[in-house]
Amino acid sequence: MQPQAYSQTAPVNIGHLIAAEIVPLAARPPYDFSGLGKLAKDAGFVREMQQMFIDQVPVQIAQLKATIEVEDWVTIAHQAHSLKSTFGNLRIEPSAGLLKEMENIAFQHRDKLELLAILQVVATTTEVVVRLFEQELSLAA
Repeated sequence: MQPQAYSQTAPVNIGHLIAAEIVPLAARPPYDFSGLGKLAKDAGFVREMQQMFIDQVPVQIAQLKATIEVEDWVTIAHQAHSLKSTFGNLRIEPSAGLLKEMENIAFQHRDKLELLAILQVVATTTEVVVRLFEQELSLAA
């Protein structure tokens, strides 16, 4: 699936989204499998999704950072779009929204520093989710 260009009528308050991501992580589970539909009740499938997240998302985050560093706007948009789908399916909010905003910024060739700031928040959330998934998988073994 190709990323779509988004038109934005009002600026997104990145600071608000970033604050919303950081503050409540300790107070709530940062994910929800309900986005998987009926498969959310299949424990084996959920474990596979958790393992795929652990194996793939940190690598994708590192690749996205490298792409941002060289300001490859098209690839940034594609990578953010792919991650947005992963985070959206697992209901990891507001990271999914932050990744959507990264995609918008890339389409507009706007601001490398803004992208790096957003990515840092998404990377921190990724670390938390990876640790939780590792714990859950070890308990299920």
